[in-house]
Amino acid sequence: MSMEIQVRYNCPECNGTGVVQNPDWAEFYEQPNAKQMSEAETEAWFIERGLMVESKPYLGHTVCLFPEEEIPCGECDGTGMIQRWMPVEEVVAKVGARS
Repeated sequence: MSMEIQVRYNCPECNGTGVVQNPDWAEFYEQPNAKQMSEAETEAWFIERGLMVESKPYLGHTVCLFPEEEIPCGECDGTGMIQRWMPVEEVVAKVGARS
């Protein structure tokens, strides 16, 4: 008979924070001198790639905004925790290896 237990642990993808860097911002920061760009240059880079986000209308106007720099982690759905069922033997082996 095989027995399983449910284990919870910090998500290895986001280190338990629930968020990861937006891939669009990661691509931006890979450019040489990205951190020295002015806001206008940064905005132009995002506009050229169609990555700016329109705001909700406010007083009849919408504006273009930068995308969020952090987004919910896809691995843990933004919870910061992973839950899964594991065979008891596997859990015992992992715990024993840490000792």
